[in-house]
Amino acid sequence: REKPMDIKIPDDPRALAAYENGKRYFYTRRGQMNFSCASCHVQSPGERIRAEILAPALGILNAMPIYRSEWSGMGTTSRRFVTCNSQTRAVPLEPQADEYRDVEYFLSYVANGLPISGPGARP
Repeated sequence: REKPMDIKIPDDPRALAAYENGKRYFYTRRGQMNFSCASCHVQSPGERIRAEILAPALGILNAMPIYRSEWSGMGTTSRRFVTCNSQTRAVPLEPQADEYRDVEYFLSYVANGLPISGPGARP
């Protein structure tokens, strides 16, 4: 807690591919509502969707794992991705799917230098 994120992309083509795949997933629109992760977390952070305020993408993983009232308990990043896909009417992937791990890697890397604040809580 309070230490900065310090994620490195090693000189390994698999690591670079995972980063690029995560970035692609983050910006790709999907589902019935044609949203990407960026639709909410880059274009609309701070806005409300019903009772929830959208978090900015930068640093979103720094509070993970997170307690959510909706879950009545703690949850992982992968669990949150499943919920986001369901809410945008996209077909959610299995928890810890390669795509989710890659987007988590991408978001962790872009948060470099920001302090870790988790575990967090959200209504």
